[in-house]
Amino acid sequence: AIARTCIMAAWSMGSRCSSRIGLITLLVGQAAALRIPALRPAAAARRRSPPPCALSPSGIDGLPLTEQAEVVASIMVALGVGSVAATAAFEAVGESLPAGLGTSAVKASSLLGGVFMAAGYAHFALPMAYEVIFPPPGTWGLWYLPGSASFHVAWTGVAECLGGAGLLAGGALDALGVSLGDRARPLRQLSASALFVLMIAVFPANIYQYTHGATMAGAGPDGPLPLEYHYARLAAQVLLLSALSLLSRGRDCDRVEAEEGAA
Repeated sequence: AIARTCIMAAWSMGSRCSSRIGLITLLVGQAAALRIPALRPAAAARRRSPPPCALSPSGIDGLPLTEQAEVVASIMVALGVGSVAATAAFEAVGESLPAGLGTSAVKASSLLGGVFMAAGYAHFALPMAYEVIFPPPGTWGLWYLPGSASFHVAWTGVAECLGGAGLLAGGALDALGVSLGDRARPLRQLSASALFVLMIAVFPANIYQYTHGATMAGAGPDGPLPLEYHYARLAAQVLLLSALSLLSRGRDCDRVEAEEGAA
């Protein structure tokens, strides 16, 4: 009798469990058929997820990658057009200067070498400040330069120091009275040409600061720089590229030699 009672109780419990499992299965099937949103939160969340928020004052980093690439291309074009226009303006002004002023202008331009040497030294004194503004792979959807940020910071620092030293050496030869055409002129032209190419090569780091709000850790403000700073820096780089272009082509040197010959 006891065994019969146990068998009946087990059978009753199994029947109730089977009924519950069947009921749960039926409800889940109906919910799937009705496509209840509560049963698919992950897919709904993916569809409702907003686009990435812009972190820089320019808002460029919040745009699609294709539009970011267009902005980068536009900035590079603006840099090139501005440099060509500024170079032509410098040449026109140089032609109108009285005799003697051109010589002083050329010699003073060699002082740019000191600026580049200081900038190159900063690459080694504050390496992290420059590494954080190096665009990571995939930036703008088109930046895939091989090599680590530390590697590029190091070689650009060496190049700036060498190029700046070349410009300074040209100015020193002028100060010592060495003929401009014999020694200083080729040295200045070569150094200016190298620095011209270098400035274009490192310009994407400046663009990255503008588009993504990157800042030089330990060498400036903690937050993103204002837009006015980026516009002013672009104008300064246009002028600097124009000066290097004139020095690399030697047109200012030709004027200096003509003035010294006339004297």
